[in-house]
Amino acid sequence: MRRADTPLTIGDYELSEVLGTGSFGTVRLGQQRDTGKRVAVKILDKEGSTADEHSLRRISAEISTMERISRGCPFIVQLYEVLLSSSSIFLVMEIASCGELFPRM
Repeated sequence: MRRADTPLTIGDYELSEVLGTGSFGTVRLGQQRDTGKRVAVKILDKEGSTADEHSLRRISAEISTMERISRGCPFIVQLYEVLLSSSSIFLVMEIASCGELFPRM
């Protein structure tokens, strides 16, 4: 069991404050331990009520689309890395400096 004062880590990233939540998961601020680079980490559950087969296909499609179109485009949040645990998918992404993007659409 993780103590409350122990930082949450995944891969090379330490996760801290929650930046936002949605129907498919939570986005937390992350920092790469070696470089100090700040990232957004979207945490998606592979189990539970939101993880039906349709939802998992949608998550897979989101990852695939971001991998194909985000490289080098200044108008699209960059996907840096995808990490997996037994219960979650972690999308390590560029931080959108203007905050959540959905309301701006």
